Amino acid sequence: MSFEGSASKQIVNPDLVAEREKLAFDRDGMSLFVFGKDTLDTLSWWYSHVEKNEMMQFKFDWFDMTREEKMEHWMKIYNKACELDRDGFLHKPSSGFYAW
Repeated sequence: MSFEGSASKQIVNPDLVAEREKLAFDRDGMSLFVFGKDTLDTLSWWYSHVEKNEMMQFKFDWFDMTREEKMEHWMKIYNKACELDRDGFLHKPSSGFYAW
């Protein structure tokens, strides 16, 4: 049976869900191996702030926005991120990131 998913309608293909459940390796261990502890710690810090700030969270209405609305939305998120960590975004970015 063929089933198409839809991101905007939050529908996930059940075959994909079943494959994700058959994971044959330790997900946390693989994340540590690929990204390293420092990057995971930074991501964890950011995710904790995203969870607290609804404006920074991904919403499915993104798919219905115009290009201008998307740009405005991203600038609001960027401004909030700079408010949380001004040095990290504007002045002293870590390796792999660029100062604006």
